[in-house]
Amino acid sequence: MKIVKAEQKNVGCLHELYKILIDSIAKKQPLFFHSAEQSRAFISEQISSDKSDFLLVLDEGEIYGFALVVENQTPPYSMFVPHKYAYLMDLVVDPVARGRGYAQELIKACSYWQKERNLDYLELNVLTNNDEALKLYEKMGFKDKDKHMYLV
Repeated sequence: MKIVKAEQKNVGCLHELYKILIDSIAKKQPLFFHSAEQSRAFISEQISSDKSDFLLVLDEGEIYGFALVVENQTPPYSMFVPHKYAYLMDLVVDPVARGRGYAQELIKACSYWQKERNLDYLELNVLTNNDEALKLYEKMGFKDKDKHMYLV
């Protein structure tokens, strides 16, 4: 197993993995999300950008998952302590390959990416009812920062 940066030739595979991710999110919180397709243009732009990378997990030549990590910064409001940080925007491992440690390796690679760019920390958002992901992120050392709430 190894982690590599995606290239434009990987757009189709990333597009297919996004279907898995988006369908999973839509099933977990249908009030806010529905099944859709990620734009191939978006994927291509993220691959080309110097502020983001798709990190792929490869095993025996097959791509089994990805993490999209992006440089970000706190808003320019005086109350915020200014930070430049890495944002783990998306993470997915093909269901046929789960339980092999791929997600952990992708997170480690994102952390390395963040440190390599001298960014202050690695941040992510997770659905509150995504128990598997929550367990993984807590196991990897992530801590709660804030909580988004809604009233209907």
